[in-house]
Amino acid sequence: MIEIGRQENPKVLIVDDETEVLNSLADLLRKDFHLFATSDIDEALRLLVEDDMFSLVISDQRMPIMTGAEFLARVAEISPDTGRILLTGYSDIDAVIQAVNQGQIVQYITKPWDAEKLIERLKPVAEKHQLVHQNRLLIRKLVHFEELAMYSAARIEVLEKTHSTLRSDNFTLKLAYDWLDDSFQALNKIRQVLHICIECGKVKTSGSSWEEVINYLKKKSQSITHAYCPECYESALAKAKKK
Repeated sequence: MIEIGRQENPKVLIVDDETEVLNSLADLLRKDFHLFATSDIDEALRLLVEDDMFSLVISDQRMPIMTGAEFLARVAEISPDTGRILLTGYSDIDAVIQAVNQGQIVQYITKPWDAEKLIERLKPVAEKHQLVHQNRLLIRKLVHFEELAMYSAARIEVLEKTHSTLRSDNFTLKLAYDWLDDSFQALNKIRQVLHICIECGKVKTSGSSWEEVINYLKKKSQSITHAYCPECYESALAKAKKK
């Protein structure tokens, strides 16, 4: 197999059982195309299966294993966007008709060919393939972006629902926290209440222990002083006057 030409140029595959024809076309088209040339049909088909970026396939009509029309029909199945061109003699008009019907060729080239006219005819076909291929890539990207957009929209909807649920749960938790805080404050106040016996005035400290108020306050490091309440003061004053 021959591979020649700059890789950034459109790819062209030439299949012909005559080595001279392959060499001649490769030398002619190397400046404008990235050329692959082979006389092995199986190798040519393998290349097409492995790489869908071939812009053109040029095939001779008269080959020993299968005709160009039959080969190009296989090419159409493997790579339908690739341009297919039949290389044939002036007298093979029947082969051209067969290639149009069977191989779906876009053009045919007769031997011998005019070099300038040949390049002029091949370039538009290659450009068309590149445009079709780029269009397919853009469509794939568009479909991919649409799928991403749909996924993103669905994801946003899920996040919004989650956010709404979290807000509701947060509100519920706040209510529960406030209730627990109020309960704690109430319990704390209850713990601070002193239980004093109505009869003897002793204070309940813990369990079943009761102590004198003065002793209890001393344990708590509370300062103690004595005074009269207003009623007791009046009573004590009255008693003092009687004396």
